Amino acid sequence: MTLGIQLKNVTKKIGRNTIIDQLSLDIHKGEVFGLLGPNGAGKTTTIRMMVGLMGITSGDILIDGISISKDRSATAQKLGAIVENPDFYLYMSGLDNLRYFAKLQDKKISRQTIDDVVRTVGLTESIQKKVKTYSLGMKQRLGLAQSLLHRPNVLILDEPTNGLDPAGIREFREYIRWLASEQNMTIVVSSHLLSEIELMCDRIAIIQNGRLIRTETIQDTTGRTAGVQPARQVVMELADSRKAEQFLQEKLPTLEAQPRGQQELLIQADKETTAKVVHLLAMQNHAIYRVRDGQQTLEDRFLEITNEKGEAHAHAHSQ
Repeated sequence: MTLGIQLKNVTKKIGRNTIIDQLSLDIHKGEVFGLLGPNGAGKTTTIRMMVGLMGITSGDILIDGISISKDRSATAQKLGAIVENPDFYLYMSGLDNLRYFAKLQDKKISRQTIDDVVRTVGLTESIQKKVKTYSLGMKQRLGLAQSLLHRPNVLILDEPTNGLDPAGIREFREYIRWLASEQNMTIVVSSHLLSEIELMCDRIAIIQNGRLIRTETIQDTTGRTAGVQPARQVVMELADSRKAEQFLQEKLPTLEAQPRGQQELLIQADKETTAKVVHLLAMQNHAIYRVRDGQQTLEDRFLEITNEKGEAHAHAHSQ
């Protein structure tokens, strides 16, 4: 696959402190890539280096194959970005704001391009209204329109859903997915909303203490596959997990069921099969206390990895 962004042994030092340590990433065209990490891990520093707002101590970042260190101007033309909530002139219309920002670009941007971008982000009906009347979701879409004016190939978003309600978050996510799949854009998203990253991204990287800890696909992490409803892990809490497992092996021999302690039974089942299992066990007077989703989420995986590495880091520094 063609690379849209490449980080090659990127290091950032401030004084004697190493903020980012030998960070390397390959991010493909047409994918939405999540950048995750605990507070202070170096996510914002990495984003700022990617967009050219902060210098690199050593290593390099390539945007569409062009070195940010050697040709900052060329990479700027390839790059669009939203860093948290974008600012606009509130008493100007959305269209006048875009016209103003278009004039600041190095290359001329036509009215047709502005109209196309407005249509892409779904603001055609509201673009003539003053920005002060916009909801947070509309302002975020206007920010996306602004970042797309010069037709970038790469989009970098730092906390792009801050302040949005659930409907606005879903809307924004759909636009991002569309840009990646239909426009073949490379998109990097940094967010503390792990549930949203799980729905939005194809792959993730987790950084901690300035170092890359893990790169994984969302499918590897959670079992999600686009367009497919997989069998899920379901945890059943009951009086006797082993008796329940023996009974289910007789009645449903193809069911994957595994006792986990004396009172937990882990099964792999879709909703219909889960309902059937509950019915069968209840009819045989097996006491069922609780049924819950046992599927690993991105949040589960994130905490598992960062806690594990955090403990290892603390142990190493205590020696």
